[in-house]
Amino acid sequence: ALSWSTASQLDFSHFEVEHSINAQDWQVLTSIQGEGTTNELKNYTYTHTMPHDGRNYYRLRMVDLDETFEYSEILSVQVKAKQAFTVSPNPAKGGLVRYALNFSPAPGDQLVVYDLMGGQVTATMVSSFKGEFSLPASLSKGTYLVRYQGQSANHVLRLYVD
Repeated sequence: ALSWSTASQLDFSHFEVEHSINAQDWQVLTSIQGEGTTNELKNYTYTHTMPHDGRNYYRLRMVDLDETFEYSEILSVQVKAKQAFTVSPNPAKGGLVRYALNFSPAPGDQLVVYDLMGGQVTATMVSSFKGEFSLPASLSKGTYLVRYQGQSANHVLRLYVD
């Protein structure tokens, strides 16, 4: 969990908690509303539920009401996380489904979607932490299995198609 405090705020809008795995490419994890103007001590926390397995970098983007902003110092944390992946939206309506990994994919790793009878619906090569794959337009409503098949990882999630 990340935590920080402010002693006072003047015309302050919000914090954006940003994350990176290389301290160069940043992504906003969440936005947390500020207090506007106050001289009271304020405490804030945010829990990153799916950190990368390895080195993680965090910073705050502090935005004022007039949209000017500053960055905090960068915080570096070494995390030993259980390998995991997510798919969204879930339930899906068909079309594109996004995936996210908290570990580095290896060459040849792929996501394979199966129906509950074991028939392969689609397969996608995985080369980055985030990406997407397409479900066939003719896919019936129901429950499917998404299997991450990799050199160092083998995980399965349920995907519901609505």
